[in-house]
Amino acid sequence: MNQGNVGIRWEDGVSDYFLLSRDRPMTYTDERGGLVYQQRNEDANGESVRIFKMENGSIHIWGS
Repeated sequence: MNQGNVGIRWEDGVSDYFLLSRDRPMTYTDERGGLVYQQRNEDANGESVRIFKMENGSIHIWGS
C-alpha cells in the first residue's frame, strides 16, 4: 500500500491496483475505472478480514 492505494500481486503474476478515492472513504477505482468498495469484517473465528468488492467479484484478505 502507498498512501491509501492498494496493490495485490497474485501467485500467477497477475496484479490488481486500486486508487483510493479522495472524496469517498473506503472507495477505490481499479485500473479499468471501475468502482471498488472496501469493507472490514471478522470471520467466524474472529480473524480480521478486508473485503474489496468489485463489479465482477470480490477479494478477501485475512489478517489485515
